[in-house]
Amino acid sequence: MCIRDSTNSISGTVNINGAKNSCLPLMAASILFKDKVILKNVPLVKDVITMKNLLISLGSKVEILKTNKMIIKNSKPHKRRVPYKLVSTMRAGVLTMGSLLGRYQKKKIYVAKGGGCSLGIRDINYHLSGFESLAAELSQRNYAPHSVALTAGITFYNDWLETDNETWDRDVEQIFNVNLAGPINVARSFLPIMEKNNWGRMVLVGSIAGRMGGLTSQPHYAASKGGVHALTRWLASKYAPSGVLVNAVAPGPTKTRMTEGRSIDTSKLPLRRMLDPEDIAWPIAFLLSPAAAGMVGVVLDVNGGATFS
Repeated sequence: MCIRDSTNSISGTVNINGAKNSCLPLMAASILFKDKVILKNVPLVKDVITMKNLLISLGSKVEILKTNKMIIKNSKPHKRRVPYKLVSTMRAGVLTMGSLLGRYQKKKIYVAKGGGCSLGIRDINYHLSGFESLAAELSQRNYAPHSVALTAGITFYNDWLETDNETWDRDVEQIFNVNLAGPINVARSFLPIMEKNNWGRMVLVGSIAGRMGGLTSQPHYAASKGGVHALTRWLASKYAPSGVLVNAVAPGPTKTRMTEGRSIDTSKLPLRRMLDPEDIAWPIAFLLSPAAAGMVGVVLDVNGGATFS
């Protein structure tokens, strides 16, 4: 490089870094080749590392040398389901779709829409229309969200001994249908799909009543929430090996419609107040976040100090 003006000149050498937006399509295109592919001047930025991990998850062998040279080997057949966990963090993951279709023309390819953009999910219609013009048959499915928080719950405060049998049976059925059968049915709907995507988060809502009977609860409610705690641990142990994490929160007395009109003595609570909905929402958000990646089958007490597990 040489820069001159009328009086001075500067000369030297400038190394131009490789461009991420050039490297990512080349990495995806390497799937088409059974022979070794060598890329030079590879920028070691986050998306490139993510694409490397994506290729490895599909069955490629990828090596990065100290000289920023990348060696990709695709001698073995690839998996044809691109992991949602990786695609969800990077828009360029969709580029593998064309390479997989090109190499495995008569077999099904599963690729989720990419994420990793603050603007939201980008449209990939241009990619899809291009594939259709090349005689590919496409179908789009609505897959499960990668995170689910189930907060629905009901209770009745009728005394269990003073309530007539018909009313009691009805109350028990309704409480168990909503508080326990509801989470089971939601889990049956979403967790198997999350398992196929090798990633997912689910948070259920138990209760202090499931820990120690509650402050004003009746036995049907306490039993249903105790069931939620047990369900959380059962689901967690089953799905954690697939990257799907299930946890729960166990709230104490909280200002919701369920507690409207109820007299709850908070003078003995260390926090000296009932909880606000936001006090429960933030721990749920934490359990759904990357910060809780090591938490499996946890029932997190959020009760103002009413009890300590």
